[in-house]
Parts: sequence; structure tokens; C-alpha cells
Amino acid sequence: MKFIARTGLLATALLCCHLAWAIPFPGTKADNFSLKDLEGNPVILRQFQSKVPVLYNVWSSACPFCQKQVPQVEKLAVKYQGKLIVINSNIDLRPWQLKAYVKQHNLRQGKVVLDTDKTVAQAYSVMATPTAYLIDKKGMIQAIYAGYAKGDEKAMDQDIRTLLKTGKVPARKVTLKGGCGL
Repeated sequence: MKFIARTGLLATALLCCHLAWAIPFPGTKADNFSLKDLEGNPVILRQFQSKVPVLYNVWSSACPFCQKQVPQVEKLAVKYQGKLIVINSNIDLRPWQLKAYVKQHNLRQGKVVLDTDKTVAQAYSVMATPTAYLIDKKGMIQAIYAGYAKGDEKAMDQDIRTLLKTGKVPARKVTLKGGCGL
């Protein structure tokens, strides 16, 4: 009986360690991905490496928190045009629906991509939308913004400014604010 209990405990510990290593967090390398934009062209994370930082933003059109956060991310994309690439990754719309959404909400900066099968969102362990990852030129995750509350865009803005100036973002605790489950 002790053998079974120890084996079960060991298996649980190994699983937890595996999961902990699989979940991206600030200071870890961002997994490369390729998603299609609205014209069907691939947008590959590594294509921006060594050029500019990336704000990879996962969102859903049905999420009320996303509906508030995405316009704020668009403002950041406009403010940091040429210095930061925003990749807005939608997980719930078909291409024609997303095209209409982008036009209706005047999303003109950055890249808008589709992840309707949630492959990349799951690889990044996204548990709620919106979730955004600030990735530096070296491909390292510098900050994660899980969920959205009014004023979060100020923290994002400050982190982007700091990243552009120093190449790093001070460590901050990742907490889930208002968000919608996947």
C-alpha cells in the first residue's frame, strides 16, 4: 500500500512540475507560433524578433472585458506604431465575421489573426480572455496581463515604455482580473 501511495505521490509531483514548466510566465521564452491574418497570410511571432517588441493579445468578441480591453490595446498600437507590434488573436469568430468586427471597431494598427481552434491560446495556457503577453526583442515574455479592469492600459503603457527604454520590465505579480473563460 505504501508503494502505491508513493508512486501516486511521485506521479502527481511529476505532473505538477511538467505543468509548471509548460505554463509561460515572465522571464521565459515565448513559444513561436504561426497564425493566419484576415487575408490568409501567416503571421509568425519570430518574424518580429530582434526588430521590435510584441504585444500578443488573446481575446474573444463575446467577452465584455475584451470589448473594453481591445480598444485600449488599439490605442497603444497607435501610440507605439513602429516601435511595437500588436498581434490581436481572436479565438471565436470566423474570418468573415472578424473582418466585419475589425471594420466596425476601427482596428487598423497591428496584426489581427485567427486562432479559432485555440491551438496557440492553449499552448500559452490562456485560461481567460483577454490575456496579453508583452514579449521583448529576444523573444522573452516580460509581462502577462490576465483579464481586464479599467486602468490596466496604464500599466501596459508604463511597461511598454520601460521595455523600450531599458529592454526589461520590472517583475510584477500576474493576477486574473475580470475575464471570460475559454
